[in-house]
Amino acid sequence: MKKLLHTILLSIGLLAFQQGFAQTGRYFEEIFNSVNVESNVVYGTNFHFIPPITTNPSNPQQGPLLLDVYTPGGDAETSRPLVIYLHDGSFLPQYFNGTTSGSRTDSQIVEICNRFARRGFVASSMSYRLGWDPLNTSADARRSTLLNAVYRAIHDAQTAVRFFKKSVVESGNPYGIDTSRIVLFGQGSGGFVTYAYNSLDRIEELQLEKFLDNSGNMFINTALVGNIDGTGGIVNNYNHAGYSNDISMIVNLSGAIGDSSWLEAGDKPVVAFHTIDNAAVPFDDGIVFVPTTGEAVVPVSGSKYVIGESNALGNQDDLQLTPFSDPFSEAANQHLASNNPVLNINPDDYEGLFPFLLPPSSGPAPENAPEIWWDSATVVNNVAAINAATGSSLNGTQIHLNSLLFHPEMSAERGRIYIDTIMGFSVPRIIRVLELPGFESLVHVKNYNSPSVLVRIFPNPASQMFSIAASKGTIISYQVIDITGKTVRTQNGIKQSMVTVTTEGLAAGMYLVRFETTEGTGSANLILE
Repeated sequence: MKKLLHTILLSIGLLAFQQGFAQTGRYFEEIFNSVNVESNVVYGTNFHFIPPITTNPSNPQQGPLLLDVYTPGGDAETSRPLVIYLHDGSFLPQYFNGTTSGSRTDSQIVEICNRFARRGFVASSMSYRLGWDPLNTSADARRSTLLNAVYRAIHDAQTAVRFFKKSVVESGNPYGIDTSRIVLFGQGSGGFVTYAYNSLDRIEELQLEKFLDNSGNMFINTALVGNIDGTGGIVNNYNHAGYSNDISMIVNLSGAIGDSSWLEAGDKPVVAFHTIDNAAVPFDDGIVFVPTTGEAVVPVSGSKYVIGESNALGNQDDLQLTPFSDPFSEAANQHLASNNPVLNINPDDYEGLFPFLLPPSSGPAPENAPEIWWDSATVVNNVAAINAATGSSLNGTQIHLNSLLFHPEMSAERGRIYIDTIMGFSVPRIIRVLELPGFESLVHVKNYNSPSVLVRIFPNPASQMFSIAASKGTIISYQVIDITGKTVRTQNGIKQSMVTVTTEGLAAGMYLVRFETTEGTGSANLILE
């Protein structure tokens, strides 16, 4: 619980610092007081493989694809960037997947979409087609049905992109969007889709051994389910022909890419958040496990690998050349350069990655998504309604308790604190890549490297004292600033490679350490216990 408090203090402290030092105005901050939501918008139709659309998965029937649109209330702008959100849920229907998550109206999704809209973006949360066979005893069957579920969801995301582009040309731009500035935002299962959307662009990339059955045939049969670009297929509709699938960038929460070889120069920039000990989706290279049984499905590459390779390929160049000095970025740099054995890496090589270092969970496994929460009464009521409509015998109370095992600290307050970090880290990068108004304030050449490379602060968290050690050159001066902006420690004219600072008389919480070295200046975050 003590470490959890530090995590909460970190986010609260970062928010306070951001308010003091960040650029202000549209997109940079929330400037609208209300949000308009248009629900159940039909963005296309396609073949569905699971109830309630059809009770026979081997005989799919066509049905609608739905999304919700969030726009800032009272906004006169007609050329706004669009964020399209793809939910989590293990490619199975909410509640039937045994968890409280899996809908475009999950609590954290509604919160994030509202926050984007209040900043002046248009946000859309989309449903996509679900269905695979996680309980099958055949590894081939589990792998094949999961890969096909991802593939169908990619087509649905493409359909949503084309739907919005078509709405501008043929429907008078009812949502007031700029179709040259579209961001895909994926969480968990939706994160798998966004990574694949960004990088899977040739059928040859699905001819790897792990994507073939025992007879050497691809699990993805394009004659049935269509081509990578969404065209063709006996059980696939190509909606909104004549419009492109192009997007500008992706944001990813705890997703993974089907194979590292899919990453190529020219893919769109990526921002990613990932818990480093995620038990279901690996932070680096690893195996995806079946949520319901713990069975292995397929080797994948997680966000650490994706971001590292994207930087190496030059896909993050606009972000690498932008010295994001906000406290959220500094926190990410500190995490990346920490002594944690999974990390301890150069932040400059992983621009765009925010690793969540969570306290040990009181549940049976590490927590995967600290930003989520739900209301137990709502779950029970929703499940009762589903049972009445479908004749199912789901137990809403048990679903809540099962989910609580893996999110024992779950609460709306805690989820919103992590969303503070998600928004605070991703939005400036979205502004930079999309070149939104005010992006020029983010563009200038770095003096040297990320501030966290200039010095190391240890131990962190600290108790009685901490040290500031220069990675190169010597330290000239430092300031320790509390969350109110007050300087509580300072020293000038040091000219040493390392200096030790006492914390006597300082309260536990979040502090900002500003420093000057002979190699440059910067700042870093410090937690006092």
